[in-house]
Amino acid sequence: MGTETFFKFGFYDFVLFVDYTYTDATNHFSGNKSNVSLTPKHSLKGDLLYALPGKWRIGVDYELKSGQTLSNGNQTPSFWTYGAVVEYYYKKFTFFGNIENVFDYRQTRQESLISGPNNTPQFTEVWAPLDGFVFNFGLKIKL
Repeated sequence: MGTETFFKFGFYDFVLFVDYTYTDATNHFSGNKSNVSLTPKHSLKGDLLYALPGKWRIGVDYELKSGQTLSNGNQTPSFWTYGAVVEYYYKKFTFFGNIENVFDYRQTRQESLISGPNNTPQFTEVWAPLDGFVFNFGLKIKL
């Protein structure tokens, strides 16, 4: 069970989006109750955008994931990720750039993904970004 709440606030050329999700996911087996692994109870995400209609759109985004229970019962730490986006409009063209995970938060900086001897490795469950800082850009054409 859970809930999701979404808000949008506007002030002149600024828009703030806020999304909060609460998830209480549990397994019920043989009279035992346990948390569903790799499911954060709390998730907060959103964007703050500044737009000059027909010219620019600039923004930052954020996301918080609360700690997650691993299948072995251990708890992961909560973590934040941040990003930024810029768009420029020119006639029928939109040029854009996007940066994700600006501060390069990675699970591999918290723990190794592989443990055990080389001949029988054990792999850690993935609960956070693995790829770190990501940049992409592109062009949209309005037909």
